[in-house]
Amino acid sequence: MSTLLYGAETWTSYAKQERQINTFYMRCLRNILGISWKDIATNERVLQIARMPSLTAMLKQRRLCWLGHVHRMDPSRLLRQIMLGAVANARRDVGRPLLRFKDCTKRDMVAFNINHNSWEKLAENRDQWRKIVKDGQQHHDEAWFGLLSDRRNKKHQNSDINDTHLFLFRCVVESAAPVSACTAIRKNAL
Repeated sequence: MSTLLYGAETWTSYAKQERQINTFYMRCLRNILGISWKDIATNERVLQIARMPSLTAMLKQRRLCWLGHVHRMDPSRLLRQIMLGAVANARRDVGRPLLRFKDCTKRDMVAFNINHNSWEKLAENRDQWRKIVKDGQQHHDEAWFGLLSDRRNKKHQNSDINDTHLFLFRCVVESAAPVSACTAIRKNAL
């Protein structure tokens, strides 16, 4: 894990990159735990078995811990000036600007339910900041698992409806039987 996330504290990662890294992470966990694709285990279940947080939550946690560390540095330090400073009169290219560290940490704070307007006061106390970030990681995973569960349930509901329509269509077209007979057949098959 440490090799995969080496230097992740300073990454500015897009959602697509995070998904790709998460896919690799989940594949490795499934391989270590001996879970095959035939077992039909969700990512949530694999993480529960492994007792590990999601990779996106770990990335965000590391980034926010690093942000707190940099904020606690002396204001004259070059690293703090670069990470937390703003470029005054810079020329910008046409199109969407590249993602900055500041943008990533703001997105991470929203995902971890941390107020991005008052984070500086919270980050001054190291122990308090770490606790807030740890709680935020749990909040992120709960929200993420809830979203995945909702998507899965919605997909199953849509597939059940589509299967019913397909069955009735096949019954009417192939056997030329009345719909009531098809319904009786379908009820007996279930």
